[in-house]
Amino acid sequence: MVKFEIKGLKELERSLKRLPKEKRKETEKALREEAYRFVLTAQMKCSDPSVREKIGYEITSHEDTISVSIQAPIEAKECLEEAFDEHKNSVSPLIADAVNLALRRI
Repeated sequence: MVKFEIKGLKELERSLKRLPKEKRKETEKALREEAYRFVLTAQMKCSDPSVREKIGYEITSHEDTISVSIQAPIEAKECLEEAFDEHKNSVSPLIADAVNLALRRI
């Protein structure tokens, strides 16, 4: 009879279990950074201070989903569109399409 012992198998199992959590954290961090840049750009393009301070974002994270919500009054639409035009080539096409669709619905 031949016996094999694979050393490090337990550590490999632990690493594989951590992988989805780490990927999720990386994704959430990237979305948070992009939302921050987008909102900051929109705020900088807004000349009305009372409208500017109402532009914000929120990241919501659940088990299998991460959501990004941009909040702004209707008066900020032009600022949001300008910020989108500036950032649309630096985000994934899926995110760009979703933001573009949301802006058209306003």
